[in-house]
Amino acid sequence: MKRVTRPGGVIAAYVWDYAEKMEFLRYFWDASCQIDSSSKNLDEGKRFPICNSENLSKELRKVGLVEVEASFLEIETVFKDFDDYWNPFFGGQGPAPGFFTVIK
Repeated sequence: MKRVTRPGGVIAAYVWDYAEKMEFLRYFWDASCQIDSSSKNLDEGKRFPICNSENLSKELRKVGLVEVEASFLEIETVFKDFDDYWNPFFGGQGPAPGFFTVIK
């Protein structure tokens, strides 16, 4: 992005904060790690350390970007009931649902 951005241009990046702010997955991984310690190998919060504002900002500065700013975009995740939260895990797509299908 830096290579193709004109001088003085703006670059924007967005990542899910798997380690802290994506709470509905954080709850899943915290519980999974208590049940099966091997799930730590799949936990996106551990696997993708760039996925928080501090680490992302550090990496952007490391490649020479200046005036790096970071903020949070918080969106409340509302589920109708527990099934509304839990049923997507049965799809088997992604690390959490993939782990879930192995242990169920």
